[in-house]
Amino acid sequence: MMSFKLTVGRVARAGIDLLTNEAIVSVAGRPGVADDGWLYHALPAIAASGVTDTAVKGATLNKFKLERLRVIVPPLKEQRRIAEILDTIDETIQATEHVIAKLRRHHTGLAEHLTKRPPNAADWMLRHVSEVVDATRPVTYGIVQPGPRQPEGQGVPMIRGKDYDNDVVRTEGLYWVLPSIAAPYARSSLRPGDLVLTIVGVSTGTVGEVPKELDGANLTQTTARLAPGPAINGRYFFHYLQASQFQQEVARHTVWSTRPRLNIDAFGTMEVLVPPRNEQARIAETLDASMARIGAEAAQLSKLRALRSGLMDDLLSGRVRTVAA
Repeated sequence: MMSFKLTVGRVARAGIDLLTNEAIVSVAGRPGVADDGWLYHALPAIAASGVTDTAVKGATLNKFKLERLRVIVPPLKEQRRIAEILDTIDETIQATEHVIAKLRRHHTGLAEHLTKRPPNAADWMLRHVSEVVDATRPVTYGIVQPGPRQPEGQGVPMIRGKDYDNDVVRTEGLYWVLPSIAAPYARSSLRPGDLVLTIVGVSTGTVGEVPKELDGANLTQTTARLAPGPAINGRYFFHYLQASQFQQEVARHTVWSTRPRLNIDAFGTMEVLVPPRNEQARIAETLDASMARIGAEAAQLSKLRALRSGLMDDLLSGRVRTVAA
């Protein structure tokens, strides 16, 4: 099956007898000419080559045009070998995705367990967010009107919610602004180890950590800066902010109007469970190791996807042959 409206070229194999709507076309290879397995991998590129119209809601390709597209078709034996190679890498990608999903579930459960007060742990104290943030660098947010985007590396990088996803803030693809735009917002300037929290939008509650490469960066008014104070380990705070019990409190203090918005004053009154410093460090180290394993698998997944993309270009174009013609 292939979509030929909006998500043009998206394909799937039917596992059961079914009916499709008007945006999906059923495709089968002609016996002795085209192998279905090869078609599954070749169709997205074939469809993309035929898109010449863009409807109000996106790209579109009609059945008439699809039937008249011309495509280079390798011999059947080679088609099947191409499908076999690409199916194998797809299976490896899928297996890696399952590993990552399992590791993430484990990490969530581990964080939930480690950030709860153990029985009889009288030295675990509840403190307000405002008490664990550096009093000299309180919770704050930054640039209201960023102005025109500057070339990368010129000016001051500005961190938005899209630049992190409960991880270290990415250093590529940032929005750079003129120093004159950032100057009035020097109070929200970031230092390595600061945390940033999305307070407006669908990703409200998402946390990022500022790396050393972004020393002096700033942020928008939709993102708050949290500078961990001496009472709390920055990495422990990072993990605690993501734990479900804290995220439930974030949701409770989020106002839903045009866009979700976290009340920043109420945020300062929210409570954080603070164990002794040595215990904080141990918890942070355990959860950092769990995240590192997820990161390693995610990096492997990126490599596999890049390999698949390269193989598709080479094999489906005929630039690399798999069997003798």
